[in-house]
Amino acid sequence: MTVFSNGLEFNYGFLPHFNLEILGEFKSQNCFQIIDLQKDYFGIDKRRWIIANNSTVPVQRSKQCSLGLSFAKHNWLLSLENFYKKVIGINSLGQEFQNQLEFVKINGEYEVLGSEMLVQKKINHFITWMSYSFNTNNYYFQENTPTVFPNNFELEHIVSWAGIYEKNNFKIALGSKWHSGKPITTPLTTETSNGTTLSPSIKYNSPNNSNLDSFFQANFSTTYKWKSSTGVNYKIGFSVVNVLNKSNIVNRYYTVDAITKNIDDVNSFALGRTPNLSFRVEF
Repeated sequence: MTVFSNGLEFNYGFLPHFNLEILGEFKSQNCFQIIDLQKDYFGIDKRRWIIANNSTVPVQRSKQCSLGLSFAKHNWLLSLENFYKKVIGINSLGQEFQNQLEFVKINGEYEVLGSEMLVQKKINHFITWMSYSFNTNNYYFQENTPTVFPNNFELEHIVSWAGIYEKNNFKIALGSKWHSGKPITTPLTTETSNGTTLSPSIKYNSPNNSNLDSFFQANFSTTYKWKSSTGVNYKIGFSVVNVLNKSNIVNRYYTVDAITKNIDDVNSFALGRTPNLSFRVEF
């Protein structure tokens, strides 16, 4: 894969505790990955790389820019960043569609506009931070109706928080993340459009017309490290993913039941409560 890029970066500390950062970048890519048969064999897909020919497979080109402002004083850190990105020359086969566009080969583009905010505070051995991001991410496919609809990977609102206490060789951390549900495409009805035939099909609403329920997860981790008299370093750690054991659906698509010919939804879930124990020896 060959990627060509040109970028511009500008930093300016116009006051003792303020910093302004402006970034700009242009990129082009002449090969990219496409996905075949997403729903076949328990959802395992086939991925392969194709080379652009500038006609049926265009060269992907992107441009992006961001404007960031940060303030740091008395162990406080505040930052705000606004960003914009546009990518043209994308192919629908590489976007993980699981709806009426799954086997359709059309070219288009997507556009992202958003903001990210961060607040961080350090108190002795304790540090905590919270961030929030907002973005709108839309596809543009002129050969589809409608031509504009939400991107498959859009997470409109994201809120994250973490608190870390560290003293000497001991560290303990607790973090959480919430975000709005990813877009999905729902069927128009619970029955297939031609249920009496050998190969019934699903009639869908407009692409990405709905969203999954919001996602929330809290995680915990702690580590302790020490050094022996012989110079060997030891580190033991314990963590729990999804402490509250919340059931989070991260993806959903629809299939036709081979017997009843009705439409079934297939959900993919994030990990439930999962403990982990680690031990490391460094010579």
